[in-house]
Amino acid sequence: MRHRPWPLIALGAAALHGRAAADVVRSDERGAELSIAQPRITAELGDGVAYLRVRYDVVNASRIPDRARVQLELPTGAVVVGLRQRTGGAWIAGRLEAAEAVEARMAAYVDAPFVAARGAVALTGAGAFHDLTLTYVPPRGQVGVEYEVVVPACYAHGEWVAVVPRLEVDPTLTVARGRVDDAADVAKRWGEPVVDACEHLVAYDTADPADHVLAWPARAATGLRLTDARLAVPGLAVRDVELAIAPRLVAPPVRPTVVFVVDASKSQGADGVAAQLAIVRGYLAHQPDARVEVVVARRAATRLFGDVVPASTFPAALAARAAALTVGNGSHLERGLALAADILAAASGPRRLVAFTDDRLRPALTDDALRVALARLPADAIAHVVVPHGGAAEVWTDRESHFAGVIAPWGGIAATVGAAGDPAPLVELVRPIALRDVAVGDEVIADEVREGHGLRSLTQTDAAAPVTAWLWGRRVEATVLAAPVDRIRVARLTLARFEELDDAAVQALAGLAHATTRLTSLIADQPSWQPGGLPEVELGMRGGDSGGAMCGLPMGISGVGRIGTIGHGSGTVTVDVLPRPDVHALLAARIDGCAAPLGARGWQLAIEVATTGDEVVDVAAALTGVDDAGLAARVEACAIEAGWDLDLDASFARYTTTFATTFGP
Repeated sequence: MRHRPWPLIALGAAALHGRAAADVVRSDERGAELSIAQPRITAELGDGVAYLRVRYDVVNASRIPDRARVQLELPTGAVVVGLRQRTGGAWIAGRLEAAEAVEARMAAYVDAPFVAARGAVALTGAGAFHDLTLTYVPPRGQVGVEYEVVVPACYAHGEWVAVVPRLEVDPTLTVARGRVDDAADVAKRWGEPVVDACEHLVAYDTADPADHVLAWPARAATGLRLTDARLAVPGLAVRDVELAIAPRLVAPPVRPTVVFVVDASKSQGADGVAAQLAIVRGYLAHQPDARVEVVVARRAATRLFGDVVPASTFPAALAARAAALTVGNGSHLERGLALAADILAAASGPRRLVAFTDDRLRPALTDDALRVALARLPADAIAHVVVPHGGAAEVWTDRESHFAGVIAPWGGIAATVGAAGDPAPLVELVRPIALRDVAVGDEVIADEVREGHGLRSLTQTDAAAPVTAWLWGRRVEATVLAAPVDRIRVARLTLARFEELDDAAVQALAGLAHATTRLTSLIADQPSWQPGGLPEVELGMRGGDSGGAMCGLPMGISGVGRIGTIGHGSGTVTVDVLPRPDVHALLAARIDGCAAPLGARGWQLAIEVATTGDEVVDVAAALTGVDDAGLAARVEACAIEAGWDLDLDASFARYTTTFATTFGP
C-alpha cells in the first residue's frame, strides 16, 4: 500500500503507560493540577511501516494558567515525525526547525512578559528520549496535543504486527483495516511468542504476554513483495531491502497433467522404487485433481498406464501394473525424459514433469544429451528432477546440482526428497513455498524465507548491485523504489536504525523525514506570534501540587520471518584395494555362442560395459576383421545383449566405470 509523505495515523498515547516511571505530565512552573484526558490511539500500516498517531488533551483543573512538560518514553526504532496543538478549537501544525532555534523560541515564551492567552508546544529529543513542552495551559481549560510516530513493522505468519503495552486506563484504540489482539493469543496462534518471531528487528527485544498486538493480515492471499529502496544524502548511501510473502506464495495448478519418470534401474532396487512411489503418492495428496501417467525408465522407457489416469484412481491402476516396475539393468534417463516430454506436449492445461534418478548414470550420458531429450517439452511446463531417499518427508533444493542447469528453462528444482511420514513438506514439489538465496549482488542475506514471512535489511551501502532471489528454479529481481514517499520512509528508518551518523547526514535525513533528531525539533505555534510568558497571578490563586498522568508510547517491534540454514556434514571414506572384477570371464560363454558363425578367421570383437556399481548402464561392441557386414552386425547385436543380460555381483559395488575387453580366435 502507498502512503502520503505524512503519517496517516498513529499509536499510543504518551500519558497511558502504567509500567514505566517516565511520561508523567507535570507543571513546569506553578504547580497547577494537570492531567491527561481523552487519550486516543489510531494506527495504520503502509509499505512495511506502522504509522502511529497519539492524541490527547492536557487538562488544567486549576484557576491559574501554567506550563506543562511530559517526558515521553519511545521504543527503539521509533521516529517522531509530526506534532500539532489545538487551542481555541483550531489545530496548529508543527514545523521542523533547528534544535537551537526551537530552544531559543521556547526560552522567549518562558522569559518574555505576558502577551496573550496562547503558547507554543515543542517536541525535542532523539531516540528513546523526548520532551513534550507546553508553554501555556489555560486555567479551567485544556490544550489538545497530537504527535506522530513511525516504527518498522514486523511481518510473520502472514500478518504485520506492532506491539503496544496494555495500559491501566485503556485508551480508545483504532486500527485501520486491522485488529487488536492480546500478545498471548497471537503467540498461541503463531506457535511462538511475537518477540521470537520478530527477533530480527532491533526495535522489539522484550514483550509482555499481556501486551496488545496490533495486527494487519496480509492483504493478498498469494504473491510476494520484494523491493529495493535506495537513498543517498551527503556522506551517506542507504538501501532498504524488504520482502513479504503472502500466506500462500503461489496457488497450485488446476487439473494439471503430471508425468512421473520412475527410475526402475537395478541400482535403485525395490526399496528405491518404493521410495519413488511414496513421493508420487505424497505429491498427489497435495494435487488430488491431477491427471497422471508414469514412465518407467531402465534401458528403455515405457508407459505404465498407456494413458493419463485421474489421481483418484492412481492407487488401483498402480496395483494392477505393479509387476511392470521390477528393476533391471539400464539408466537411460534421457529416454524417460523424451517420452515424458512427448506425452506432455500432447496434453492440455497445466503440465508438470517429475523425473526420479539416483544420479548414477552411465558415463556417456551428458547434460547436453538430457537437454536434447527435453527439447519437445512445452515451454510452459514445469520440470523437477528428484533424487529420492527413504527418510522422512522433506525437500532439499540443490541449485548447484548439474540437473538444475538442465531443467532451468522450465523453472523447476533439482532436489533430494524423502517421503516417509507426514507428506506435508512434499507440497513444495506442487508449488513453491519459499524464496531462497535472497541476495544483494553476490552477498546472500537470507538462505530461505518461507511463505507467510518476510525480512527487512537496512544497510549503509552505495552499491547498485541488484537484489535477487530464487523462486523454484527462476531468478526474480526486486522492484527498485525511488519515489519521494520511498525516500522519506528510508530516511525515517535510517534515523531509527543508525546512531553513529555525522551531522551532515543527520541534517539531510531529518529534513526528508520531518523528524526530531539531536539537531532538529518540532514546534507548533504561529510563526507570527510574539512570544509571551504566563500572566501574573495572586498567591491566593495558586494551585496545589502538580497532578500527573502516565503518558507514553512504550512499545517495540522486531524482526521478520525466521530464516533457516541447512548444513551438511562431511566425512572420510576408506576404500580397501581389492582385485578388479573380471568382466571378460563373465561374458566368455555368451560371446563364444555369438561368435560361433565366425569360425577361426582373424576377427576381433571389442566390448565395453559401463556400470554404476552392480548395474549395467551401457554396452557397446565393435567387430573387426569380417567382410560380411550383415554377419558383423548380427554378432555385435548378440554381444550387446550379452552385456545387458549380465547380473553383476557385490564385487562391482564400488565401481562406477567402463570395463573394456576383447575376444578373438
